[in-house]
Amino acid sequence: MNNTEIQTPVNVGVDVGKANLDIALHPSGQFYTIPNTEAHVRRF
Repeated sequence: MNNTEIQTPVNVGVDVGKANLDIALHPSGQFYTIPNTEAHVRRF
């Protein structure tokens, strides 16, 4: 049996602002807004 999985590519868009980062994932449509701090970026 072959265990190879076909994976769908994910595109990530990031809008960088002074206070926040807006992050969008395609094709899932997920959207996040996080504070633009090192701690939040690492956690994300």
